[in-house]
Amino acid sequence: MLSFYVCFFVPGPILVITEYCPHGDLLNFLRRKAEGMNDIFTAYLTDSTGNYKNMSVEQKYVASDSGFGNEGMSTYVDMRPATSNNKSTKGNSSVNEVEDDTDDHLPLDLHDLLNFSNQIAQGMSFLASKNCIHRDVAARNVLITQGRTAKICDFGLARDIENDSNYVVKGNARLPVKWMAPESIFDCIYTVQSDVWSYGILLWEIFSLGRSPYPGIIVNRKFYKMIKEGYKMDCPDYSPLELYRLMKACWDLEPTKRPTFSQITDLINKQMNLVKDQEYANIIQGQQDEDCADAKCTDTQQPLINGNNYQFC
Repeated sequence: MLSFYVCFFVPGPILVITEYCPHGDLLNFLRRKAEGMNDIFTAYLTDSTGNYKNMSVEQKYVASDSGFGNEGMSTYVDMRPATSNNKSTKGNSSVNEVEDDTDDHLPLDLHDLLNFSNQIAQGMSFLASKNCIHRDVAARNVLITQGRTAKICDFGLARDIENDSNYVVKGNARLPVKWMAPESIFDCIYTVQSDVWSYGILLWEIFSLGRSPYPGIIVNRKFYKMIKEGYKMDCPDYSPLELYRLMKACWDLEPTKRPTFSQITDLINKQMNLVKDQEYANIIQGQQDEDCADAKCTDTQQPLINGNNYQFC
């Protein structure tokens, strides 16, 4: 969760100071990293035949395709540490800025995407334990701190459900329809389970590297009909098979059948361990390949550790 430091009640808008998040929101962070990601993921993205998955699909990011209607989506602006005339302070700021720049220029890998997913699930699990629903879980509402830690923010729609687990919204409001659960869209019912649905959409955003959900689909009567009938998006390009299964579980039309955030955290932790094991196996295989220079070293003597041991969609 985003750390809150102080609030100033002065004439005019209320001023709030939170922790510094140099990388901005997760959505734009993913989009900045999208270019050049094919090479990073080539080692992972293989199907059951060992052939590489086609990653040449054009990535399109359409702000108006967000479910908010025709209005553009607001975004966060990247920040930099303020400079100071004080030499010691200026020196520290320069060091911090270099660290931020270094962290920002590092490429993303599968572990980063799983780590973001896990950190957000942990934050949502904490909210659920406090009987609080967020109601606007999306990549645009997650900030990235130094060290690439994901922090949930923007609680403008959050509600305490301690006394009413089926909080019902009355009146008209402009809401993020493409992130909303069916019961929220059609019955104005918001629960922790509806946050789980939205989290599934956020997972799709993460593993598509910031694409807009339901690409090419306009929010109209046809869209609402598709949601009612159980339509689910295809697997995003960079998603392991198990993560896509998790997304589909989050999108179950029956809220009680969706996983809890605690269960989601456990599943993602298992996937992170699998990735670590696969990376270690690949390193060992690479070392063995280097040592295997003579003609007597055959496939039977040196079994390959294929990338398809870890399945992707």
